Amino acid sequence: MAWTETFHCDVCNKQRKENSEDWWLVWDEPVASATTERPVPAIKIMRWDLLMSHSAEARHLCGARCLHTLLDRWVSQRD
Repeated sequence: MAWTETFHCDVCNKQRKENSEDWWLVWDEPVASATTERPVPAIKIMRWDLLMSHSAEARHLCGARCLHTLLDRWVSQRD
């Protein structure tokens, strides 16, 4: 029996096809700041990497439009 792995976009829920090349991975990571006592929010974006896509913290995005949507939501959120 073959094992099939599927990924879905965390914005639009589109399923990733095997040879899709325009997918992105995103992480929210707090970064220590010299000017504040607590870490400040930061976001890390990288092109699709199969090994990194298995990270529990990674968000999967199907392309530039969903990446822009996620960034818009992220910069608009308040603590």
